[in-house]
Amino acid sequence: MRISLFRLFTCLSLFAFSMPSSYAQTSVRFTPEGAAKHVTQVRVHYDQDVVAIGDKTSPFQVECPFAGQGRFVTTKDWVYDFQEPLPAGHRCSFTPVLKKDLSGKTLSIKDSYSFHTGGPQILSVDPNPEYSRIDEEQLFVLKVDSLVSEASLSGRLYFDIPQIANPVAAKVISFEALKKQNPEYARRYEKSSPMPLFVQAASRFPSDKTIQLVWSKGIESRNGVASLDRQVFPFKTQAAFTVHSSCTRASKTTECSPFDDIELSFSSWVSDKAEIIVDGLPKGKTVERNSRGFVIPGPHKAGSKYTVKFSKPFQDDAGRDLSNPANLVIGVGRFPPLIKFPSQFGILEWKGDPRLPVHLRTVEAGTKARVLKVDLPVGENTNIVAFAKILKDNRSEDLSKALLPDGAARMELREIPGYVGQDKFEVRGLPLPDPGLYQIEIASADLGRAYAMTKMYVHAQALVTDMVIHWKKTDDNALAWVTSLATGLPVSGASVVIYDCELRKVGAGTTDAKGTLFLPASQTPVNECSPHWPGANNWDKKGALITATKDKDFTFLISSDNDGIESWRFGLSEQTNWEKIAIHTILDRSLFRAG
Repeated sequence: MRISLFRLFTCLSLFAFSMPSSYAQTSVRFTPEGAAKHVTQVRVHYDQDVVAIGDKTSPFQVECPFAGQGRFVTTKDWVYDFQEPLPAGHRCSFTPVLKKDLSGKTLSIKDSYSFHTGGPQILSVDPNPEYSRIDEEQLFVLKVDSLVSEASLSGRLYFDIPQIANPVAAKVISFEALKKQNPEYARRYEKSSPMPLFVQAASRFPSDKTIQLVWSKGIESRNGVASLDRQVFPFKTQAAFTVHSSCTRASKTTECSPFDDIELSFSSWVSDKAEIIVDGLPKGKTVERNSRGFVIPGPHKAGSKYTVKFSKPFQDDAGRDLSNPANLVIGVGRFPPLIKFPSQFGILEWKGDPRLPVHLRTVEAGTKARVLKVDLPVGENTNIVAFAKILKDNRSEDLSKALLPDGAARMELREIPGYVGQDKFEVRGLPLPDPGLYQIEIASADLGRAYAMTKMYVHAQALVTDMVIHWKKTDDNALAWVTSLATGLPVSGASVVIYDCELRKVGAGTTDAKGTLFLPASQTPVNECSPHWPGANNWDKKGALITATKDKDFTFLISSDNDGIESWRFGLSEQTNWEKIAIHTILDRSLFRAG
């Protein structure tokens, strides 16, 4: 059996090698075939030479609606170049007319080769799906890469809406019909070539819903080439045309504040023809109009009401009617509760009937102030750290918590003279007759309820004094000058103490008859403490704390605090380069004269 198989294989091999050469065939590779987009060239490769060098024979009969030029680039390779990339929706066929190669062998070729450039596909959609909210009757402009057979669109071009079971059919609007409906919009596409498709849903879209424009497989070009891919473009319709009022409120459950404007805002642009009438407006007050609505300017009478009526029809710029056109009633509430000090810290002149101003409105009658007179770092009390801590922590971050709790040592409850708890805004003076530093706190349940708290605590500090310290420091020495607030005259005999930013005592002395105290550089603090210095006392990284005492009076100065006396407030330039600069003026004449 083994011998027989070997003999059979040997015979077949000899038969194959003894076949005449005329039976061998030259294979051909043709590119492209089937579907191909943006074709610019056809290439044909033969395994053997089929023409002599320079031969201009055309091996194919070409049937294609677009012009091209064929040539042999080698004796085995033929190309056909189109003048421009072929658009979609077309077929081209190449029928071989060359049957044998140069040696006479038969070419292994088909009767015909062909390709098509694919069915119509959408290149772009207006409006842009990524950036636009569409109208309920939106017109879509589809730029397609080939002319479309409109008959093939039926059932293949439609809109999917998740809330609707069946697809919504799309209808094609002719350019002539578009010119009649909207001539100005149609003018944008007069010179378009090819003309885009103008498409609209057969029924109105629901508001504020997701919509999908679907371009299905099988849509054909006018040459009968069908699309092979499905395209989906998602959109969202704009919200219904609605109106809502907005205003400043103490909380979400209260009525509008009497102080601020009341705005009527709409979900889309309002037509120029739309108007409103507001009943309840006081004489002389008018409604202002802006691009997205109307404004009733403040202030308003507390407890008043406005009734807003809308014209008929009341439409947006797209011609949509207002979806909630009933009269709109807007209430103005009471004036909100208020307790306010002029600032977080202030100085009151001791010799001028010192009273701390307190602004009050609609808080409970009989409201009292909690007053704590702070221990001062004078005499035997040298606890400067405790004093500095009070200066720094003079306000709680949480206004629902008290800085001066009930029963705090040395705390007093003081009446606010003349306040009887009315709606009107009042300014009352809290007497602080003695000199010193005071921590003041006022608690109010009415104010707390307005901000969802049990109580709210309002804080301030006040320094009652007749003295003020002026401080000047150079590289060589420092000057402390103490004057009287009441008279402006120097204060002699005041005890002055200087602390650096680590609250270490670095200098001390008593003012002379001119109210001045000069200190050498050794008794003055550095301009800025090193951030590497340890200690929890580092309450102010810059400058110094200077105190002055005389008899019962006390005052202090933080040298780094220049709030209110910045150079820009006085029209002066601000020096940003702190290098040491010495300036000397040179004039051509003296500025002084005798007398």
